[in-house]
Amino acid sequence: MLSEIEQRLLPIARGQWVDAVILVIDQDRDDCLDLKRQLLDAAARAGLSNVGSGKSPPQVIARIAMTELESWFLGDPDAVRLAFPRLRRSDLRVKGDVDAAQDAWERLERPLLRHGYFRHRMPKVRTARRIAEQMTITPGENRSHSFNVLLDTLHALVDQARSET
Repeated sequence: MLSEIEQRLLPIARGQWVDAVILVIDQDRDDCLDLKRQLLDAAARAGLSNVGSGKSPPQVIARIAMTELESWFLGDPDAVRLAFPRLRRSDLRVKGDVDAAQDAWERLERPLLRHGYFRHRMPKVRTARRIAEQMTITPGENRSHSFNVLLDTLHALVDQARSET
């Protein structure tokens, strides 16, 4: 996986058309800090600099979806229900920290199958796109802390770009 990321970053490192790269990956069961270090190391091997280095290649920021990207969707049940209106709020209830849910993908898939949206398996990419179109990007509105960290990062990059113009 990390070698694939490195290969995808090589053209970006060679070009001068990107100011920042944000790498987003599921934590799954990996150690979060180790995974982040591995991502930044892969970016460095591709020729990109880390955040704050002051070098001319793009800055690289690693963000981890805790523990799965689907946790971000469960953190915004209104977006999921807008994308899939037959779902009920109770279908998406997660007690406690949504980022700690080890089975976020299954928690999302089960009600989608039960309500007839898919026959056998949830198509992850298509489902993610459909939900993401409905998600709020207002900081703090999502119950996922890791999603809010990503939003804070995006807002900071936008603010930085505005101040440089």
